[in-house]
Amino acid sequence: MIEENETIYLGPGTTIDLLAKIIPNKLLRVVTNCLPVFDIVSQKDKLKVYLLGGEIRPLTKSFFGEITNMSLENMHFHKAFFSCNAVKDSAIMTATIEEGQTQAIALDNSFERYLLIDTSKIDKEDFYSYYHL
Repeated sequence: MIEENETIYLGPGTTIDLLAKIIPNKLLRVVTNCLPVFDIVSQKDKLKVYLLGGEIRPLTKSFFGEITNMSLENMHFHKAFFSCNAVKDSAIMTATIEEGQTQAIALDNSFERYLLIDTSKIDKEDFYSYYHL
């Protein structure tokens, strides 16, 4: 699903970590706000990798907030791969407003969006709904 010469966004989360490990080492531009994802994709020499800064959430080691959001507002992606803590009805949820807002900006600026979750997230609820299926 990931084609050469695309610009993709990888959000935070352990499921996205798994995707980062199997991304082919071909000409791609990868943007992420997640330090663990950055650590994985930056080892692949053909990828052009961008790490968005900002305030860091210690639990997920992802960056969020005004610095991150200002950077994302002017970026556009062929595809965004993201995760969540819960999906109920059509609501996609996470634990913090700030992290959800950052993900929503990236998703709004993506032509295609792919939600990567395992079955433990389905029919669950969390604090903040940041996007809808």
